[in-house]
Amino acid sequence: MPKLTIVRGISGSGKSTLAKKIVDSDESGNTIMISADDFFTQDDQYKFDFKLIKAAHAYCQGTAFTICQEVKMLWFIFG
Repeated sequence: MPKLTIVRGISGSGKSTLAKKIVDSDESGNTIMISADDFFTQDDQYKFDFKLIKAAHAYCQGTAFTICQEVKMLWFIFG
């Protein structure tokens, strides 16, 4: 059965670290992570801009919605 897990917490609390461990431990390959950090990463460089945080969260929500329609297991990170 597919499931959606949302991990929340303050900056630097280990949300991404926890999610990466869970994704890495899934041998089926059906678990993925969506992170607001991905929105701010281009060419392997992280460039956070607080003015764009709503857009980053909208990116996560839209991506999660699309994946849920495809019925995959999902780890969703709001950072």
